[in-house]
Amino acid sequence: MGHSRPAGSLRRQAAPSLSVKLGAGVSVQANRAVLKANWLGAAGISRMQVIGTDLVLEGPITTDGCYFNGAAGGGRPPRLWCMGTRILRSPVAGVEMVAGDAYLQNCFVHSPVNDCFNCFVGPTAPAHGMMLAIGCTFTMAGATDHQGTAVSQNRNATSAHGGHHHISYGCTYRNSHGPDVADGSTNGHASVSWFVGAKSEGPRTAGNDAFAFGSASTGTRTVFMDTCVATGTPARGLWNVNPVNTTVKTHACTFNGGTSGTIGTYDPTAPA
Repeated sequence: MGHSRPAGSLRRQAAPSLSVKLGAGVSVQANRAVLKANWLGAAGISRMQVIGTDLVLEGPITTDGCYFNGAAGGGRPPRLWCMGTRILRSPVAGVEMVAGDAYLQNCFVHSPVNDCFNCFVGPTAPAHGMMLAIGCTFTMAGATDHQGTAVSQNRNATSAHGGHHHISYGCTYRNSHGPDVADGSTNGHASVSWFVGAKSEGPRTAGNDAFAFGSASTGTRTVFMDTCVATGTPARGLWNVNPVNTTVKTHACTFNGGTSGTIGTYDPTAPA
């Protein structure tokens, strides 16, 4: 790989090979427990694990049937960067991060069994993680559910649970088996979501809103939405599920299904 690439970066060469560059003096053997690409085939789940380390994927890279999973290791949180990556038909979630940071830019995540992009922090984990999506498209979350599996309608294009802050800029969501976007509050954490130019083209399932925020769990979430739209057919809206611990404020947004729950407004030049 070229010397301009950061240490820890990864790029697909001729399939099915992967090229990995580690920093000078870093031992692959010593670090084998924290950076893994596992192909388990029919015996299990094909996954890319990011355990207590940083991983950069710079497109065009396409994975088909692979689950991206991040978790802490060695006292360090995981961090994942995906730029121009296509993540197709994951057997679990497209990208799932536990107590770490995930940055997706110009990515396309399609048809995972669970959520397209899901992050959460447990009660004993670091106080916060970050999920950031810029110019991404998330489609068909809950693919097996679409085929008739009887489960609750809780598969989302993106979902941030308590402890993960969530920033979305210019992203599109559609055809989820559940609300397209669902951020909640758990484990006593105070979390913030900020959506700019987000577009929901509507969940696949009847009765679900385009955007749903809050939960009955502990912790709080504050949501800011700027120039966001819901355009699904039938019409879908914005729902504050639990105004007791969730604050939702909008600016210049249009939801063709209206709003429900307590929804406020804010000035984007001075959000508060």
